[in-house]
Amino acid sequence: MLGLPGGRIGLNEKMLTAIAREVTEETGLQNLKFTFVGVVRENQDNYDFIHFVFSAPVGEQEPVLCEPDKCEGWEWFEVNQDLSEVLPGHQAAIQLYISKQKLADLVRS
Repeated sequence: MLGLPGGRIGLNEKMLTAIAREVTEETGLQNLKFTFVGVVRENQDNYDFIHFVFSAPVGEQEPVLCEPDKCEGWEWFEVNQDLSEVLPGHQAAIQLYISKQKLADLVRS
């Protein structure tokens, strides 16, 4: 499956600090200007995950595989291509970006 960079916010860590840290730890991309996209609530078995979604232009930077034990690699793709191989919560994040909506609920009934 394909996914976007992400991770957890540390105790008392500011959200934008956590976002920049996670993106740099996973991709090596630095000094990005993040813009809020929206929030995805995703139900995974007995847990609800809240994904805070941000975007950032990367300029000429290219992502680097910084955590080979967690990820096979990074690649660019068009947001309007087939997303069937993208993790459901990340798919919803991309749809928020495209639609400019702010909230998505992925709750199993």
